[in-house]
Amino acid sequence: NSTYFYPFGKQEHCLPDGEIYCIREVQDGVLLGYSNCKLVWVNALTKNVVEVDEHLQDFYSKESGYPEFQLLQDRNKNVWVVTTQGLHVYMHNTEKWVDSLESLGLKMEQPISTYENMLKCLSSDDLGNIYIGSDKTGLLKINLDSWTLTASQHKSEDSRSLCSNSVQSIF
Repeated sequence: NSTYFYPFGKQEHCLPDGEIYCIREVQDGVLLGYSNCKLVWVNALTKNVVEVDEHLQDFYSKESGYPEFQLLQDRNKNVWVVTTQGLHVYMHNTEKWVDSLESLGLKMEQPISTYENMLKCLSSDDLGNIYIGSDKTGLLKINLDSWTLTASQHKSEDSRSLCSNSVQSIF
């Protein structure tokens, strides 16, 4: 019940009803991901809902089943969402969504189709790099300074490579 999280009842700027699936601390507040793929930004100072975004609901429906997803905001205030069915990035500077790795215009080592399947987890480091774990293609690293994507994958001849191409979580 959202009244426990931000107790201001049924009034303007109140949290929408629904099941909160994940919570991420972001610049200026908190980003809530609902199980129905709705995203809600809450201002940390006022504790008011700033924006409710239903873009992801255009891709996923209740009938087909909402996917599992992870959220992250990068240093440029872009919001990254990985799902088991793909990647979505809300570009803060253009206020538009990009719905695939290919549409981001990244420089890549391999063709895009080899990367965009069964994305599982999301993280970043202190340098601002974005890391995406996948079920089949290993660990993807996006360097925000050079706008390049590199993949770390299992190589049987290299004992320092990933032990598996299935990366389920990143800490």
